[in-house]
Amino acid sequence: MKIGCIAMMPYKGGFLGLRCAKGRGLILPGGTYEPAKDPTYQATAIREAMEEVNVIPHDLRYVWHGPDGGDYMTFTFEATWFSGEPKTSDEGVPQVVHWADLFNSHFAAYYRILYEVMGNGR
Repeated sequence: MKIGCIAMMPYKGGFLGLRCAKGRGLILPGGTYEPAKDPTYQATAIREAMEEVNVIPHDLRYVWHGPDGGDYMTFTFEATWFSGEPKTSDEGVPQVVHWADLFNSHFAAYYRILYEVMGNGR
């Protein structure tokens, strides 16, 4: 099983996410752990946020991990803030996402469990 890592970053009353160019809906930035590039899972979440929405999440805190419903065991980290200005990438268009958006994405099952683990999204 592959390892995936996600960064949750507060943004304009929701989270900084993206409309996925691969047709997965509105999702949080994240991707595959690559041991040659990333010393930790947190480093993966940071790298993926930089690649997908052009920001650097700060003060990441582990929230939860579990299967994403596909081939990945996904680790989620919550950031207290981020630096940089969100920009469109090959991965998609950055935008504010809310739980309802995430519940309608390709990764809805994972996001629903994450919502519960976080005490109804806090």
